[in-house]
Amino acid sequence: MPARPTPPGSPLRNTIDELYQAQDIKVLAAWPVYFGGIALNREVDQVTDPVHDKGVKLRVPPMKSFQLLADNTGFIGSPLPFSEAFTAVQTGVVDGVMGSGAEGYYASFRDVTKSYVPLNTHFEVWFLQINAERYADLDDDERAALDQAAQAFEERRWEKAQAEQTSYEQRLADAGATIVEVTDANIDAYADVAREQIWPEIMHERHRSGLGRASSESIQVNQSGPLGPDLSI
Repeated sequence: MPARPTPPGSPLRNTIDELYQAQDIKVLAAWPVYFGGIALNREVDQVTDPVHDKGVKLRVPPMKSFQLLADNTGFIGSPLPFSEAFTAVQTGVVDGVMGSGAEGYYASFRDVTKSYVPLNTHFEVWFLQINAERYADLDDDERAALDQAAQAFEERRWEKAQAEQTSYEQRLADAGATIVEVTDANIDAYADVAREQIWPEIMHERHRSGLGRASSESIQVNQSGPLGPDLSI
């Protein structure tokens, strides 16, 4: 992963820090998990072309961003809770799943995944956090030690994240799934659709819900992938 989507001081990271701080939570570090993709129960023609009408129904998380991404890139988005997703694919209610990555699909969907498309649909990242009041109660030396440990925690993960993602894609292949070849141009094409058709609507919703327009616009300007951070591996 040559570029870090959420480095400290970036517009996205600053916004995340502010949103958590409003809940008295201090973000100490980021844990990059994987770049997401699409798991399918069969091979689909022209799946890497966002303009092609695929006639494929995808389970998406019940979030507007994923619904819009599916619907605007030739899929049919079907919002379902995660707990119902496996059965929905197994019984043919949907043809595949969006909202996870190779690691998640291997853990929960490998028995019904016949094709995996690593389109970098989103960047999955978790955060190491502490109660902000408890953090403020620490003395200077304690805070410095905790900050240093958190930074090392994040650095170690960045060193391993890409190789681990690749390893899970291989595990899916070993379990019988075809890993679809995806080029940078394919990812860029999906990202272009997202920026032009999805980001404006998401920004409008975020503004209405209280996330400042300036923050939203700053994040958008500094990102280069479908649903957010720099999604070019």
